[in-house]
Amino acid sequence: MPRYFFHIRRPDSELVPDEEGAEFEVYEAAKHEAVESVRDLTVDTIKRGSKVASLAVEIADDDGKVLDTIKARELFD
Repeated sequence: MPRYFFHIRRPDSELVPDEEGAEFEVYEAAKHEAVESVRDLTVDTIKRGSKVASLAVEIADDDGKVLDTIKARELFD
């Protein structure tokens, strides 16, 4: 089963790498998880009074290749 990693791009542009990752049978399930993560992170970021303009989750495969970037601002436009 493929393993995907969800690296968090914080509003200050700092990248927080996901060292563990998670296994999903299909990529679509991993993308759904990333979208839900961005939604949760957005709520937490707003509660702290920070801006969410550059908040994102990068989905990477086992080889470290970034497959997609889910940006908070795109989910709430």
